[in-house]
Formats: sequence, C-alpha cells, structure tokens
Amino acid sequence: MASDPKQLTPASSAQDLATLTPAQLAQIVAQAKPIEGPVGYSNNVVVVGGLNDPMLIFMRPRPMFAPTGEFANVALGEASALVHLSWITLKDLHWAVGLQIAQYKETHGEIVTDAMKARAATTKK
Repeated sequence: MASDPKQLTPASSAQDLATLTPAQLAQIVAQAKPIEGPVGYSNNVVVVGGLNDPMLIFMRPRPMFAPTGEFANVALGEASALVHLSWITLKDLHWAVGLQIAQYKETHGEIVTDAMKARAATTKK
C-alpha cells in the first residue's frame, strides 16, 4: 500500500518547500499569517547587566537640526526598545545569535564591525 504524499504546510522545511511549483507555494503562503508585533529599527544596542535581570537597550539615531536650520553633523541616540531578560534567556540568546552569525559567515564571509576594528587597534599598542 503506497503511503499518502507528505502534506506540506507553511512550517515545512525550506528544502521541502523548494520542491513545489510557484502555484503550490502560493497556496501554502496563503495559509500563513504575518507575525504581529511592534516593529522598530536599531543600529546600536547596549547590554546593561543588572543583578537580577539584564536589559538590552536598542538605540536608533535621531537626526538633529543646527541653530541655523541646517542638519546638524551629530545625531541623538534615542532608545527604540528596552528588553528585560533573565540571565538564562540572555545566555540562550547569545547562543542563538552566535549560531546565526556563524551560518551567515559561512555564506557571506567574515563580518568586520567598527567596534572590532577599534578593539584590534587598542590591543596592538
């Protein structure tokens, strides 16, 4: 007796979904619902380690005007989100982000940030 073909859903693996025709994929996508929640932008994050609950403070630049009415050459760092975590959750986040970065590096190469350059410059002295 032949088994029924596997029923694919929006939660199926990317490998399984890649086998579908565009029309079949569109039917599955129509079943999915977007994730609802606040959306924000951040180009900086500060980790504040408290005794009981560390906090991530996500910051975004806020352009400013000079007294002359022109754009100022400085921006104010404005908090866009405050996220309180337990130390256990912060450790899990560290692991999950590290895994994502490792996967990104495999595909796209090393990520070099300004903070990494600054640290490297101070350790060479």
